[in-house]
Amino acid sequence: MSELVCNKHREIFDAFKREHKTNATELILDGTGPCVSMHFPNLALFSFFELQSLAAIHAFSGGVFAYLSILARENNYLCHAPQEYAHNLDKAFRGFHHRNLLSLPKAVVRYSRKGSLFGAAPLLSHIRYVFKPDFLDSDIRVLPRNFKPYLNDLTTGRAIQIDTAKGGMTVLQLLFTATSVPFLYRDESMPNWSDVVYSKDFKRVYFGVLKSNGPKIVSTMWKSGRSTDSLYLSTVRPGLARRRLISDIAKLVLNVPNNNFRREMESGFVTSKI
Repeated sequence: MSELVCNKHREIFDAFKREHKTNATELILDGTGPCVSMHFPNLALFSFFELQSLAAIHAFSGGVFAYLSILARENNYLCHAPQEYAHNLDKAFRGFHHRNLLSLPKAVVRYSRKGSLFGAAPLLSHIRYVFKPDFLDSDIRVLPRNFKPYLNDLTTGRAIQIDTAKGGMTVLQLLFTATSVPFLYRDESMPNWSDVVYSKDFKRVYFGVLKSNGPKIVSTMWKSGRSTDSLYLSTVRPGLARRRLISDIAKLVLNVPNNNFRREMESGFVTSKI
């Protein structure tokens, strides 16, 4: 996202914020594809105190990873300095998926046999590269009460909002299942949950959240603009959402460098604590 677009977002965000109380406003973080970094420029519009003060933070798919990355940055739960991720995350992320020159042919064979290109290992390695073990091993009860993640319940095929106050799942399990795209990752040891975008009633649940009462700020690649009570902040240039999604997936699968990680992290993640 360009600096011009970020500045435009800041202007309309500030105007929206003047009209609506933070503690009455809900934030919605949409799915992202492989580059969860696309949410960072929009999340940077908020101070960390404002994020904590929101009425709710609804997170879908990559939105879960993006928000927990900000939470980890502010609470010293990252394994490395934010600047290191800006410079090295893309290379590390692809490296977890492509250990050698035979990785792509092996992925194709695996897909034909098991229905996923890479299995669980690359995604788990990526998560452990970003977050400290103490945080990952924590029960989700430690997460802020206004955080509302969603998962696909594989036993019913339904989209479910996870009640973090009830616990029963580690942060690692939440991160993995929230971003476990079926055709890329699959882990037989966690058979009950997957990326909510692939649930059979995802659209019903997602649009139900959008249409609920109260002001909403939505970070999404699919729409921009505002109405009286809703502000849509695009994570990509208008009209390029589908192209960006396909490009990001193709670059990951084919092991091609993706500069979007660095650009988005430098504009929204590599910041001092607020």
